[in-house]
Amino acid sequence: MTGFWVCGRPHDPVMREERKEVDGRPAGYTVRMPLIAIAILAVLILTSMGLWLTFTLTHMLLTLAVAGLMGWLADLVVPGELPYSWLGAVAAGLIGGWLAALLMGNVGPNLFGVYLLPAFVGATALAVAVELVGKSTTKQRSED
Repeated sequence: MTGFWVCGRPHDPVMREERKEVDGRPAGYTVRMPLIAIAILAVLILTSMGLWLTFTLTHMLLTLAVAGLMGWLADLVVPGELPYSWLGAVAAGLIGGWLAALLMGNVGPNLFGVYLLPAFVGATALAVAVELVGKSTTKQRSED
């Protein structure tokens, strides 16, 4: 017998010398370990991106809800109706809040990133502007 048994496998010192390099890699090297590490890293990255996206998406939906509420309140204050129903109210709240925040600054209470006072003032001004433009275009059409 040319070798002896180590850990249940035959051990041959000559064969061990021949196995030092297999395909340019050390004898004990396997490809599975780096692939497992890469897979675990990919799962962690995807999980963290999913959590980030979930919280960002939730924040965006809450911001849209607050902007829609401000637009709806502005629609109640201004006589007439905003076009496109609730979608118009959300657009009025977002655009009006952004324009009023540029002019007034960020004042008043803040709810999910929306400053309520500028959002309400801007949405009301935008609703008034839409109502005036809507009335003037319907007058022009009725005169023609």
